[in-house]
Amino acid sequence: MPENSKNRSRGEGSSGYQVARRSIWYLLRTAVIVVLVVTVMIGITITGIYIGNIYIVATEGMALRADFILKGGSIYELEEYFSREWLMNDSLINAGLYEGYSITAYDYQLDVEGINALPWSQTGAISFLERVPTITGTADNNQINPEIPKWTDVRCTLTLELIEGRWYITAIDVTEENPEYVIANTPDMNMTPVILPTATPNIVIPSPSSTDSMLMTLDPMTTNAPETQVPDEP
Repeated sequence: MPENSKNRSRGEGSSGYQVARRSIWYLLRTAVIVVLVVTVMIGITITGIYIGNIYIVATEGMALRADFILKGGSIYELEEYFSREWLMNDSLINAGLYEGYSITAYDYQLDVEGINALPWSQTGAISFLERVPTITGTADNNQINPEIPKWTDVRCTLTLELIEGRWYITAIDVTEENPEYVIANTPDMNMTPVILPTATPNIVIPSPSSTDSMLMTLDPMTTNAPETQVPDEP
């Protein structure tokens, strides 16, 4: 009996150890899964915030840059979107191509093609197609060439850096000049099928008076049958 009790106690101890080990592994695995899910959610949220901020800074900054190149103004407004180092080295800003012209209107178009941002990185990139198809204005009196220079359309990639909690454009890499611009096809209204209205059947519901008259007409008791004369009894 003592030996059996010892074996039984050993078996219960080993089974209890296995249960405890399985419980610990289950808790650790669950904790790891929860941490991974939370990390992925945080990463997706941060990436979405980065992409939104990069899009706003890039589109507004490039539109303000084009307005400065065409019409002039204060370069300090560009420092909210561009780093000072880049503004000093921007060839198009420093060229003064439209200084001898008074630009009254222009059509600025920027088509974003892709955005790259990672939650653990302090840099991001955005690629787009920049176009100014029309420019309206007049040449100054001292301008030799009265024709307004044409804007060079470019496909380029911007590099942005997160500096003190704010995104700044630090580089503009032109990958293609005067790229082919494909206009999206618009549907031809003449080719659009026209849906004709379906005919609605005209159902005439007879009035009660007409129904009664029909019933009276069809009632054999009311038909005009020939009268039968009964001879008088003698």
